[in-house]
Amino acid sequence: MEYELRIIVEKVDCSNGEVVKRETLIPYEIKHPESILDLGLRHKEQISLLEKVQNVLLAEPTILIDLEPKNCSKCGGKIKKNGYKESGFHTVFSDHQLKMQKHRCCKE
Repeated sequence: MEYELRIIVEKVDCSNGEVVKRETLIPYEIKHPESILDLGLRHKEQISLLEKVQNVLLAEPTILIDLEPKNCSKCGGKIKKNGYKESGFHTVFSDHQLKMQKHRCCKE
């Protein structure tokens, strides 16, 4: 028999336990190792896995960010949405680009 291990991330609705989204980050083939170096993940593979996990963890909350204030700090006018901006997010082992909502004053 052939087997593989999968590292999977699931987005789950906490109210009913239903899986809303399921993503396989890496499949890991189980095979006979030729040497000790064939066991586990090498450094590059570990960094890649951390980067994938971080991407998933960053994707959902960035959608929910609602930047304050609701009014312009200069004139007090209402703030409205103004497209998106790529924003850098840097961690110890990886760098990410997050899609962030831009805002501007309605009076501009």
